[in-house]
Amino acid sequence: MPSDRLLLLGAGTSMAVGMPSTQQITARILSGDGVVKESDDLYWIPEPAHAQDDLYAPERDRALGMIRLVRGICTAYYGEEARFVSYEDLYFVCRQVHDADCFPPEYDNPALQPLMQQLLRDGCNLLASDHRGFRREPWTLVEIASEALTYIHCIAWRMLRQSPSSLANLRWLSGVCTRRPVDIFTLNHDTVIEKLLREAGVAFVDGFDTQRGDVRLFEAPLYDAPAARIRLFKLHGSIDWFEFSGPEGEDLPRLGIASCGDAETARGQTGRFLRIGEGKPKMLIGTFNKMLEYGAGPFVELHSRLLASLGVAQVIVVVGYGFRDKGVNRAVVQWLFERRDRRLVVVHPRPNDLVAGARGVIQRHWEPLIQLGRLRVIEKYCEDLHPDDIEAAAAV
Repeated sequence: MPSDRLLLLGAGTSMAVGMPSTQQITARILSGDGVVKESDDLYWIPEPAHAQDDLYAPERDRALGMIRLVRGICTAYYGEEARFVSYEDLYFVCRQVHDADCFPPEYDNPALQPLMQQLLRDGCNLLASDHRGFRREPWTLVEIASEALTYIHCIAWRMLRQSPSSLANLRWLSGVCTRRPVDIFTLNHDTVIEKLLREAGVAFVDGFDTQRGDVRLFEAPLYDAPAARIRLFKLHGSIDWFEFSGPEGEDLPRLGIASCGDAETARGQTGRFLRIGEGKPKMLIGTFNKMLEYGAGPFVELHSRLLASLGVAQVIVVVGYGFRDKGVNRAVVQWLFERRDRRLVVVHPRPNDLVAGARGVIQRHWEPLIQLGRLRVIEKYCEDLHPDDIEAAAAV
């Protein structure tokens, strides 16, 4: 059941245990170092000893060319020094181009026409028809945008699969969970929180339980169980969420997690191998496009759960989140202004830097909320946090 305490976690919590930063993922995407495309149409980062001949280099090079063109456009817009252009920004622009140029268009946006004309002009070499030594029709902009989207998605997925260096820096989180019921909403795709809670022996509900062969299926009613003290909601999906479909007679496709650890080798109830949708995990990547995707698939349920939890919560504790998600920001600010007895607690070692990088709605209300006592800041790094710090800041 919903708790009066809600934790909102961002990338900073994962970085505290050695997971890749947004900057590191972006750098790897832009460099293309060690990245290969294989026959499954997905991109991989194999170990050097296992690297194979990159037969699909032309597709990778086209994706990289598109991404680098988009980065140049974004950098010119934001300014070289004013703002870091992340892989999420690059994905957003590529997604806009793809959705406007596909047939039929997903979203009509006449304002994109000059951008698409610029990409066609500056990236004319990317449209060449040579394809692994064979001739084909010239590439279209939507095909190259699609390739770029797959490339970004795959590299982010591969990099976030690495194991945390140590979970010790997040012991405060397991400590909080042993003291009281908590709803945890995370924007991270990795599985750090799940590993932490399991290692600490903290029982939690993540919405996946019913076992079908090797797969735990998503069952939203599990969140409503009276015994669900700690509930985990991954608002942007996860590196281990896949759409599984199987042999005739099995009631799939369904969103699931492979309990065997490898989605590609998961078997259904009949013992036969399952198929994995597009081969990629369910992960929301981008910026403003996420708000559109919150209304599709499992994200409808997850965001309805966020609103339901906000209706009960008295305190929101924010850790490692930069307030860059416009949809989440809007929900938090609306929650805060609905009742005067609600309090927002933000953990950050340099709050001025946090505010400078946040979206406008947070920047505008930051100081007034502090003066009213509605917003309290714990000026600490995530790894230095203690459950007592949170209890003290959340106290009336």
